Amino acid sequence: MMASSIAVVKRKLRQSVNSLLQNLSDDVIEKESLVVSSLVTAHPAFKSATSVCSFLSMPRELHMAPINEALFAQRKRCFVPRIRDDGELDMLEAFSMNDIAKFPTNKWHIPEPPAEDKRAEARAVDSVSLVLVPGLAFDALGNRLGRGKAVSY
Repeated sequence: MMASSIAVVKRKLRQSVNSLLQNLSDDVIEKESLVVSSLVTAHPAFKSATSVCSFLSMPRELHMAPINEALFAQRKRCFVPRIRDDGELDMLEAFSMNDIAKFPTNKWHIPEPPAEDKRAEARAVDSVSLVLVPGLAFDALGNRLGRGKAVSY
């Protein structure tokens, strides 16, 4: 399949998935987020991780707060994204849910560490044990469909 054909298929798939998500109630999103949280926090990779790259939720997305709360409760280092002006992504350390609550939101309404803050970067840490990646949809093989914003995790 040509690259332009793939782009068309991905755009149509994104529209379809977004339509489905918009029709989910807040209660369903909350309930399913708790199910995912239980599965993630029970996974051996999560249990053994010491440093984790996580993410902060945008509206109408899986609620990451329970997973991030578990990271802090278990004293794991947590790194969250900040998108730079050039579109590149930095994974910067967050210290607590209270710290995250103070973050400003970006143009996608996602909280992110303030640009002026000096925080540890995940790439400077000896080892990141686990990376949690957001996606609009995933297939049975774990292939990811992103939101099409050209931000790579």
